[in-house]
This record gives sequence, C-alpha cells and structure tokens, in this order.
Amino acid sequence: MRPINGIKSEMSDKKNRFAFSLVLAALVALAPWWSQDEGLRAHSSTASGDCATLSDAPTNLTVSTAGSSVMLNWLPPSSGCVPTAYQIEGGSGPGLSNLANFSTGSSATTLTASAVASGGYYVRVRASTASGLSVPSNEVQFTVGSTPCSAPPLAPTAVAARVTASTVVLTWNASTGAPGSYVLEAGSAPGLTNIVVSDTGSAATSFTAVAPAGTYYVRVRARNLCGTSGPSNEIVLLVGRPDINTTTSYRYQNSVAPTDIGQLLGSNGFGGYYYDARQYIDLDGDGVQEIVVAAGLDTPGPSGPILVFKRQGNGTYSDATSSYFGSVPALVHPRKAIAADFNGDGLPDLYFADHGYDHPPFPGAQNALLLSDRSSGKWSQKGIAGSLTAFSHCATAGDVDNNGTIDIFACGDTPVTPTESNPVRAHFLLNDGTGNMTVARNIIPINVGGPMGGLLAAELVDVDDDGYLDLVAGYQGASSGRAVIIFWGNGTLPFSATRATQVPDPVPNPPAFPNTYDIKAEDINGDGRRDLVLLRLTQGLSGYYFQVLLQIEARSFVDESLMRIIGAPSAWEGNTGAWFPWIHMADLNGDGFVDLGIDDSSAQLVARSLQWLNDRRGFFSKVP
Repeated sequence: MRPINGIKSEMSDKKNRFAFSLVLAALVALAPWWSQDEGLRAHSSTASGDCATLSDAPTNLTVSTAGSSVMLNWLPPSSGCVPTAYQIEGGSGPGLSNLANFSTGSSATTLTASAVASGGYYVRVRASTASGLSVPSNEVQFTVGSTPCSAPPLAPTAVAARVTASTVVLTWNASTGAPGSYVLEAGSAPGLTNIVVSDTGSAATSFTAVAPAGTYYVRVRARNLCGTSGPSNEIVLLVGRPDINTTTSYRYQNSVAPTDIGQLLGSNGFGGYYYDARQYIDLDGDGVQEIVVAAGLDTPGPSGPILVFKRQGNGTYSDATSSYFGSVPALVHPRKAIAADFNGDGLPDLYFADHGYDHPPFPGAQNALLLSDRSSGKWSQKGIAGSLTAFSHCATAGDVDNNGTIDIFACGDTPVTPTESNPVRAHFLLNDGTGNMTVARNIIPINVGGPMGGLLAAELVDVDDDGYLDLVAGYQGASSGRAVIIFWGNGTLPFSATRATQVPDPVPNPPAFPNTYDIKAEDINGDGRRDLVLLRLTQGLSGYYFQVLLQIEARSFVDESLMRIIGAPSAWEGNTGAWFPWIHMADLNGDGFVDLGIDDSSAQLVARSLQWLNDRRGFFSKVP
C-alpha cells in the first residue's frame, strides 16, 4: 500500500529533521572543501566514462558523532563502474529518505557535518555513475544528542480502518514511549507480513493508502530510537471485493424510520393496528423513499392491509397503496417485512412473515410474497407451492447457494418440537431467479427452529467476511436454552450443525432478558470485523437489553455488553423501560461510524427517539 497524501509530523520532530536536512544540503555546496581520503581505495572497476551498467553498492558505512558533529565513512564499491559521486539518503525511519536525498557531487568517501540538530536518524549511501544510482549500502541508525527514550514504546491500540473503493484510511491511538514513527505491517493471512512492512516516517496516528483489491491483515507497531514495539491489534481489510451483503434483505434492516409510523397510520384510519412488519425503501427506483407497512389486528382471521405511503414534496407522507399494489392479501398478524430483488428486474420485492393469531392455540398463518412487475409498475402476490401455515416470527433473504439468485429463510415454527415427520418447521425457499420458489426443508438442521415461538429472529449476513452468507438465528432462550447460533455458510448447501457457533451469553447472564428479538451484524469499532449487537427482551416483553458481542478474530466472540453500553446491570434503564421490536445501526451523526437507534413498538404512541452514539471505538453513550 502506498500513501496518497502526506502525513504531518509533530512540530518539534519536524523542525529537528528539517534542520538536519539543511545541514546536509549546505554540505553539497561546500563539496570541494570536505575532508577526503588520500586517493581512492583499491577498486577493480571500469572507468566511469566507459560505464554502461550501474555500480555495485558502497559497503561498510559507519557513522560517528561528537556532540553535534556527524562523520559518515564508507568504502567504495569493490567492483563495477567507478562512482563519480555518492547519493546520501537520510530519514526518520528505516528505509526512509524524507529528511535528506542529495548527491555529494564528489567521489570522496567521507562526509563531515556540524551543528546537526538533536534527534535520531537513519542513513544510507548509494554510488552514482552516468548510468544511475546503485542499490543502497548498509543502513546506519545514529543519534545526535541525548537519547530521548529508555525503552521501546508500547504497542499502539484501537487500530481501525475505513475502506472506500481502493482507498484505505487507517487510524490508531498514540503509543506511550515517545514514538517517532509507526510501522505498518500487512499480510495475506493473520500474523503475516508478506505484503508490506513500511515505516510511516511520522508520529501521526493516521495513514491513507491506495491498495489493490484483496484481503489484508494489518497491524501497527510504534518505533523510537530505543526499538520497536510489539504489534497492535490486527484488523482485516477487504478492498475492492464485491460485498455479498448488499444483495440480502439485511441491507434494508438498518434503515431509520423517517416519521412516526403509529401516528401516520392513525391519521389514515388505521389506529389500533399492529405494524411491526415495516420497511423504509425506494420501491420504484425514483430516488424517493416509501414506507411499506403490513398492519394487523389482534383477531384470529385476516384483517390487516399492506399499505404504502409516499413522501411528498413538503416532507409529509400520503397513502399511495393503490398506485403500487395489485392483488394483495390481507394478513393476520404480520411480524416482519423483508425486501430483496427476487425476480431479477432491478426493483425490490417484498416478503411478509405472518405468525398469525398470537394466542393459544397459536394456529399460525400463511406468509406472503409480492413481486414487482415493471410493465404495470405494481406489486402482486406470488403463490408458493408447498407453503404451509406456520407461526413465522421472522424471515431473511440472501443468495445461500451462490447461484446468483436471492433465496428466503422463513422461521415457520409450530406448537410442537420439529421432527422429520413434521413438515411445518423452519425452511428455505430456493429461488429459480424469476421469483418462483421451491420449499426446501432438508438443507438446514432439523433443530434450527423449535416449538412455537422458539425461533424469534434471523438474518443472513456474511459475518466472518469469507464471501459466503451465514445464518444467524436468535431464540426464545428461556424455553430453548440458547440465545443465538451462527450457522456458517460455505457457498453450498446444506447448512450443518457441525459448522456452527453458539455465541456467548451475556456476562453476567441476565435471566430477565432471555429472548433474542433482533440481530445486527456491524463493525462497531472499525477493526474490519463484523460484531453482533442483539436486542434481548424479557419473557413478558416488559424491558430491553443490548448484548454487544465483539468478534475478536474470525468466528470468535466475546461479550462486552457491560463496558460498551449497559454499565451497571442494576442501573440499566432497560430494566424498567418499555420494549420495542427493532433496532437499527446507522451513522446517525455523520462521523462514519455506526450508532444505535430503535424502531418503536406498535403500542408506543408517540414513538420514542432513543439513540446511543458510537465514540468511534465501539463504546455507546445515550443521547439525552
């Protein structure tokens, strides 16, 4: 990776180095009066005027200091063309020439400088002939004045990155121990340095680079005159690779509600309806966001319309359902709405998970798939052969078999434990590319779901950034004994229980919040790895808790909920706060890092605006 803009040094460091550069530059003008050896040492070479190749490198460079005076001595090349001059390179770090890079204008092999500013320097010499410069001599590190350190610096911390196309911006926290520069290391696998090892030449704690497409494992070390620190935390950079997450329904799950949905429904004659199933999305591709709501009443039969509200020029929303929908079913109690391009026409289609009447005996309901038709500009229901009535509390969509089409995962629980003889259970709908779905119940482990309500949340996200979608399943922990399981994808089917990770429970485990209601997989601390933020609720839906799981290395998570957002468990505001069904993670304050907000529940009027801002390190503070 090569820097594309300059990095500013500390001013004192900059002045010292600049002073040294001026001294060396002045010596060029005084070249005839430099002290020189008496004649050239024995040299088996070709006269410079006849030289057609580069000279060999000078050898045995040494540096001696006396106060502020510095003397460089070296041996001429032992073979090759006779140098006509030498090139002096000096820098603030190994291999750098950011402080001096000039020709001596002489074949002398000694250089003396006085009044050199205090500091540490790295110097090399190259032989110069008519054909060009040789490779460098050995490099010598030396110090003028007292050494400003007694030990190497400590390792940098909190290394983070932002990748935009091929541009990478690295940031980190400054090390203690007065580092003069930092060393960037990048490899093709964890711990490797086979791609680049480069000194920044500066004490600045940011670095901008352009990198070819690929996956990079990056660390930073601090350096001073006493040595180099150990490595920082390692981050993963994905540069120039298509993100499979952009084709999933998850891409829309972090959209922020543009208005109070409950008040919008009430003002349009749908007060008292449930409206958990909602999407904020540009349906028709005109650049204007629509609000899609699947509403329902707490009654046994179908009662809920699917509505579309269009943003007007004055910022308000008006009912535009008839402009968008053709044949649309009435739903019972829709729980979740997802969007993705199922028929390949470039417009988002819709799928609604409907768990039906939410009281015993929990009879369930039929989910609904709506596909767009560009010719008519409307969305109509598409039947799914073999679809069964079930208690579907969640759904998610993505290309699970890597064939370029978007498939659907439906929770589909029943009042009994799933068995091979029970066809009503969590399943996939495999897409032929035009929106024709085939029910597939045998490509996930039989126990992915559970008894009615056992599977409450699910998302298809490439959590470990290996290019394949993973199935993240959230459960009703009180009855299932599990909170979240990640079934790791590998681009082929089926998913397997042997290729799965159950994420850690909160520490300390809060039994009052056993149910995982929503799942977000975002990089909260800028280390390039997706972390998990889970919305957990009480059994009676009377509070809320955010579980924060940091992905410290691929597929390995630690619970850091208390330190990153909760604080003291007994004082957590969610102990007594009203619950909500959804969280979203989006950049709410424009600093480039994801913050945390909520989508309020159907029963909460007026909707609350609860937000927790990220401090750019993955620690969240509530907005008053």
